[in-house]
Amino acid sequence: MRRSSFVGLLSVALVAALPLGCADDGPAALDETTEGPTSPQGPQATPPNVAPTAVAGPDQAAECASHAGSSVTLTSVGSGDSDGQITLYEWFENGTRIATGPTPTVTLAYGAHTILLRTTDDDGGTNDDVVMVTIRDTRAPTVAMVVSPTSLWPPNHTMHVVARGASASDVCDPAPALHFAITSDEPENGLGDGDTAPDWAVQAAGASVADVLVRAERSGLGDGRVYTISATATDRAGNGSSAATGTVTVPHNQ
Repeated sequence: MRRSSFVGLLSVALVAALPLGCADDGPAALDETTEGPTSPQGPQATPPNVAPTAVAGPDQAAECASHAGSSVTLTSVGSGDSDGQITLYEWFENGTRIATGPTPTVTLAYGAHTILLRTTDDDGGTNDDVVMVTIRDTRAPTVAMVVSPTSLWPPNHTMHVVARGASASDVCDPAPALHFAITSDEPENGLGDGDTAPDWAVQAAGASVADVLVRAERSGLGDGRVYTISATATDRAGNGSSAATGTVTVPHNQ
């Protein structure tokens, strides 16, 4: 018997990047409106003062731990001032100060971050250095789907919800894309089933949540209809889930 197939795709738009959070290891509170350098300016000092050195530490990578990203500790080990002392350590991203202090811990969202360290000495001299921090996502999302009921009767051509609240979730991505593939072992039309189409539908029920409906219909010339439903998910990093599957039958007779 000819097999018909349909792929239903529900793709939920990603939320905007979450704002950076930070925890300062010094007593000063951060002013989120403080603007600063977007690129290293090099040593700046008025003689006889000698500019301090700035060392922002080695590049880092961390696994995304939540929808907010991951916590990373920055380090300025190696920074110093040859003719005085460093009185201020400031950390900037895209010109916005995100932390102060020599070893602050910051929460960074998923993705690549260019963090600039500016050191200031006791005579007002400054110097800058840059560190790259990557928050990566290597874990696949998961899909939850329960197919119920698994048998429809009578075959009266009505649509029924057979998977309510099928959903995708991910440690890092707050809105992974949810995909459905729905197939039937009978063509939609032409075999004495009433020729009502379409025989399945996917309805969004929220972010990464959907309901699946199929029609109580089968060919009068066959031995009953079997729908096969498969759900998968993909997160913004491209990680794909394993499939959740289920079947629904419309018997020829009771």
